Amino acid sequence: MKLSKRLLLAFSTGYILFFYSERVFWSFARLEDSPLDYLLTPLLYTLFAYIFLILVDEFRVLSIWAIFIAGAAFGWIDEGIVAMTLFGVEGLPFPITISWTGLAWHALISVLVGWYYLRKILQENAYRKTIYFSLIMGSFWGFWSIAWGLETPPLLASIPAYLVHGLAITAFLIISQWLFTKSDPATFHATKTEKIFFAAIALLFYGFVTVPYTRISLAILPPLFVLLYVILRRNKSSEQGGSILAELGTPVRWRNSFLLFIMPITATLVYATANALNLVYRTNLFALIVTTALGFIIFGVSTIKIFRRSPDK
Repeated sequence: MKLSKRLLLAFSTGYILFFYSERVFWSFARLEDSPLDYLLTPLLYTLFAYIFLILVDEFRVLSIWAIFIAGAAFGWIDEGIVAMTLFGVEGLPFPITISWTGLAWHALISVLVGWYYLRKILQENAYRKTIYFSLIMGSFWGFWSIAWGLETPPLLASIPAYLVHGLAITAFLIISQWLFTKSDPATFHATKTEKIFFAAIALLFYGFVTVPYTRISLAILPPLFVLLYVILRRNKSSEQGGSILAELGTPVRWRNSFLLFIMPITATLVYATANALNLVYRTNLFALIVTTALGFIIFGVSTIKIFRRSPDK
């Protein structure tokens, strides 16, 4: 596989992760957002995606349990090494932040639902399933965004601005799905040099930025990543086939992909209705509690499922 195709796969995967982890999370364009944010942040997520794809290929990540564990690695790199929220934030102490948002959002919503499950649905070219997915995800998006109005100062968006933002980022999501197919994911195999390069970037950033900023990371991150390595190593020894990348390259019909525009339209309707009726509640607290619990539970179940499989003799 040519480097250009590997980069294309990382970029398309990176945008998919960026879509859910950043744009759906923040829900709409904010005043402090700049055009540069929309350019540089997807590039950062391309870096995350390349590391994620290396793990998927190297450790034969095929089952949904292994996909979640690889997603946990992406989430803990993002929130542990870069954002540094894994060690606790105001109003949300450690160890709750082990799950929120690394497991609860990045691994569960961005990777398992947004990257894997949506791709499988699109590959079936079953329009009804795509519509159902868009309606459910759009409803969650709109439900989640209601609570931003209770921030200090309130974070709000006009209905037209909310819709335009949603349609624009979804258009790029559709394009990313097309680029994902063009990158021929089944042939993705990073070279040894690439693996060393991306590992070095993560370690250097951790050593020169994360550790000086928060010393507690020395007691938290290494054990978490050792745990991930042990689980993924076990998965590799017990998985007979290749990785999930071999199954995700089937082309997707454009007409099916266009149904994803239902997602931002649904989110806008939920957001507009809630604001019109003055139904502005801490919906994010409900989502946080549910997804944080699910993050811990699915991580535990995934670990058990992987270790129960017999190693390949």
